[in-house]
Amino acid sequence: MPKDKKTFISEFDQMRSLEEWAAGFYLNISLDSRIQNKEIKDVFGEISNDEVRHTKIVEKIINMVNNNL
Repeated sequence: MPKDKKTFISEFDQMRSLEEWAAGFYLNISLDSRIQNKEIKDVFGEISNDEVRHTKIVEKIINMVNNNL
């Protein structure tokens, strides 16, 4: 049986929450003063930015589901 709109929204909302958590997690690593290697800090900063982009993608998906199902 196909999933209903409420189920889709709930699942995508969980996905968005995970992406938001991951963005903060990687950002915290990139800002950790114990890490001195700039390359490592930069990589974790980039990963954090990627997770923010993923969050925005999931938000677009949620809006599409809300507006089209």
